[in-house]
Amino acid sequence: MKKTILLRFFGQEHQIKDALQGKHALAAHWSGFWPYLIENLGHRNYQLLLDDKTSSYNVDYLWIIDIPPKKQKLDEVLRRVNADFILYQQIESPLSHPAALNPKNLLWADAVISYDPIFLSEALSSGIKSGLNLRVSLGLHNSPLYNLSFHERKTLTLVNTNIYYGLLKPRQAATHIFDTLPVLNWYRSGYKIRNNDVVNLLLSERYSLRRKICRQIEHNCHKTIENNSFVFDIYGANWSGEAITWLHKVFKPQNYSSNKGQSNLDKLELLSGYRYTLAIENYQGRRGYISEKIIDPLLAGSVPIYLGDFNIKNYIPENCFISISSFSSTRKLLQHLVSITEEEWMEYKSAGDSFLSSGKARIFDAQFTANKLADYISNLSLT
Repeated sequence: MKKTILLRFFGQEHQIKDALQGKHALAAHWSGFWPYLIENLGHRNYQLLLDDKTSSYNVDYLWIIDIPPKKQKLDEVLRRVNADFILYQQIESPLSHPAALNPKNLLWADAVISYDPIFLSEALSSGIKSGLNLRVSLGLHNSPLYNLSFHERKTLTLVNTNIYYGLLKPRQAATHIFDTLPVLNWYRSGYKIRNNDVVNLLLSERYSLRRKICRQIEHNCHKTIENNSFVFDIYGANWSGEAITWLHKVFKPQNYSSNKGQSNLDKLELLSGYRYTLAIENYQGRRGYISEKIIDPLLAGSVPIYLGDFNIKNYIPENCFISISSFSSTRKLLQHLVSITEEEWMEYKSAGDSFLSSGKARIFDAQFTANKLADYISNLSLT
């Protein structure tokens, strides 16, 4: 008889659901991961079910991905589902909710799966039975490599949505005024919130720094570049002066002259048209959060200009990317980019290609992460 695993996801919900249904997901790495996982679990006599959000279930495993903004929603799932074993997996960045950094909010889980070694250590110390350090699948398996030449590519691009975080993010609809206010609503979420976690998140978000660097690039291009060959293009939502904060009358919406709007091209195809890609994570710290922001440029043959996890060199060789932290100013970074010769650029690109085809890259591979997760689940004890 097959063992049943009920999946309930609160983070990246639309992308994961599309991938499970065989649709092309915006987060394309998920579309490769789920078929491998379902096939692997099937070979081990497991059946993966999707929570319909209303039915009651009796299952062997309940697998919860990320936590909802309100504990009330989580409690509703735990009441409705009778499971012998509960797994919790952290996929979203640490910025998703400070409650996700405090293991005391997760004592209902028998096992935790996370990219974050700090969180895993705290979770196991808090009494959670088992933990697995697993990177989020970033879709390397059978991904295409793009080989446009140096001269066929424009200079620099950024592909991101522009948003505010923390106190300035848009207010949420709610009946109580404090539930509508960013940051304050964390304390009314029903979870145990540690003040130091809140401060850490507010100081570690990099949405604001991304905006600052983009503006500095626009202002410094004509001062740094003696000819018109340097091109900087921004793709994504909210770079055209949209009101993206509830205090938009104080913090005036800003238009970015480099903005090209949304692109109809596949992301990797878009990035492949540029020598360099700004790869700035939403969160900067030591929690092991590494997203597609650095992997996608490597797959497209575009050298990442990276800012994010402090330990990135433990995962990706430093000759594959250019670290923003190595420069004292954006202007010096631009001067460095302009000084790079075609041969030097090819060295970065070749190093990136070599990394992607090496065993070290497999921790981001869809098939590897699916197999490792299936191994872990099949070795868990239901007793």
